[in-house]
Amino acid sequence: MKNSQVISYRIGDVELQVLRQHQHPGESLNQTAQRLLREALGLSTTSKELSTTPLYTLSTNDVDNRIASQLAPLQEKLNQLETALGEFIA
Repeated sequence: MKNSQVISYRIGDVELQVLRQHQHPGESLNQTAQRLLREALGLSTTSKELSTTPLYTLSTNDVDNRIASQLAPLQEKLNQLETALGEFIA
């Protein structure tokens, strides 16, 4: 990466828990967040090199498919958390 910038922000307990659930073995939370962000943006996560296909060059359908593929596992985790919370409260 020729140019880079540090981006930092705080996340709540729920977001932190979900982030931990997406961690790969040996991966730090920062690495997990970076990987998930790259995946959500449609960028390569298999190497240090970023994908050379900017999202604006893709068809709307391709972008929708990429977003849907990233949202599906997150939605599943959210559903699991909501179910667990409902059971905890009941």
